[in-house]
Amino acid sequence: MNRRSAILSMILLALLLAGCASNRETAVDNTDSDKPKILPANIPPNHARIVGKIIKVYPELSSNLDHPSSKVPYFAEIMIEEMKGMGMAFPGSLSRGKTIKVRFSFTLSPTIDHFPGLKNHLPGLNVNDRFSADLLGTDSRSGGVEYTIDTYIKK
Repeated sequence: MNRRSAILSMILLALLLAGCASNRETAVDNTDSDKPKILPANIPPNHARIVGKIIKVYPELSSNLDHPSSKVPYFAEIMIEEMKGMGMAFPGSLSRGKTIKVRFSFTLSPTIDHFPGLKNHLPGLNVNDRFSADLLGTDSRSGGVEYTIDTYIKK
């Protein structure tokens, strides 16, 4: 009985350790500076890690005159070029080739122009630019999904 208990304990420990191993996917892009830019190792809940391409920039501006989005565009239509993974509870489904409307929290302009206090500045994005990012998906009141990108790595 002791030997059987020892074997079962070892199997249980091995399964526990295997279940705790994390998938550490990082994206590094050294094109804009000497410092590598890294996305978090784990994909946060409600996020999808994507590679996307700007298809269209929407001209709409925010009515909040205290925010830079009242001066420069902050919505774009993007095409999903690659799905790297999804965090827990990401709403809906995305696939390669799908186009979606996305709000960029720090606008589509270079952040140094509008957010001088930001520690890690973003270079800005234009039509046909490629980027990688963690895309936040939230359920909208109308029943669809709203997408937001806070930071990105321009390709």
